[in-house]
Amino acid sequence: FCDKPMATSVADAERIVRECEKAGVKLGVNFHNRFMPCFIETRRIIAGGEIGEVQLVQLEASPGARPGGRLATWRVDPAMAGLGTTMSIGVHVYDILRYLLASEIAMVSAFFDTPRGVMEETNLSMFRVANGVLGQLSVHEKSPFPHNDFVVYGSKGRIMGKGLTRSRAGGELQVVTAEGKTRA
Repeated sequence: FCDKPMATSVADAERIVRECEKAGVKLGVNFHNRFMPCFIETRRIIAGGEIGEVQLVQLEASPGARPGGRLATWRVDPAMAGLGTTMSIGVHVYDILRYLLASEIAMVSAFFDTPRGVMEETNLSMFRVANGVLGQLSVHEKSPFPHNDFVVYGSKGRIMGKGLTRSRAGGELQVVTAEGKTRA
């Protein structure tokens, strides 16, 4: 079991995979959000076809504005964290998308609130998944009172997770069916 980042280079990551294969053990990386009940249920609904073919996903994940500005931790040290919000929160959201859609992210275009080389606190991304799904993503740490919602639009319905994208947050999962009925 490995926390993220799995490695600091592709070569090191490949070596970890080879060593686990050689030892006959499974390699797990700590992407814990995919084990949240709301995402397990969302994946089940998508796989069951209840909302039809997924067409679009929108998602926000944020702890909200940090009191007094940035927290003085490894998360804001460029030498240790790399890309700030993208590496500390964004990686979990991208993993959730891969898990829900059972497909890899193929293309990303991202905008940050800071210039290259400066730790960002806001990442706005658009993406295309290998299976054709499009999406929008907002990950930030400086705006107060975030929604932390997600919406999965299908050809026959919709799944909405209100206040559910942070691992210790409560919220509500809603499904709108082809008949226009909503259940929570």
